[in-house]
Amino acid sequence: MTDMPEKPEKWPGASSEYLLQAVLAVLTEETSEIRLQNKKRESVPLSIVRTYIDPTNYDDHMPAVFVRFTGWTQERLDDGAEQRIGNVEITLGVFLEEYSADEWASSLMDRIGHRLLSNRIVDGKYRLVLPLTWTVNDNEDQPYPYWFATMPAAWYMPAIGEETPEL
Repeated sequence: MTDMPEKPEKWPGASSEYLLQAVLAVLTEETSEIRLQNKKRESVPLSIVRTYIDPTNYDDHMPAVFVRFTGWTQERLDDGAEQRIGNVEITLGVFLEEYSADEWASSLMDRIGHRLLSNRIVDGKYRLVLPLTWTVNDNEDQPYPYWFATMPAAWYMPAIGEETPEL
């Protein structure tokens, strides 16, 4: 049995982790000056949370950008080359009791989308795949007073080469 290495960069498949860390760094930089209201009506920084959204503890994180790696696909192109695309889900969650909350969510997602589109390569090796889209959840799907917008984003990643054993 092989022991797991202590550091993620030595784990098999660490490129998924590198991509996620690179996206987290970009989002942290882009949103570092943003302050929004939390449930206690305090002005707090927008948190960058590496996880899925747990509906049982919104209050622990809001306002926040939730970021998670959701998987990758590798395919062979017509010319025989291979490419791998990694998927990251970016979800913005804000707490606002006023009905203009969807405008806040839209404005912040526009800002994040603009940043990703204007600098499409992160960490010098992951290139954003177009199209880039985002949506604000429908009003009936919003767990008032929380408001969410989601951006599924994909990046080209280094392909994994086949190791062919000698026959």
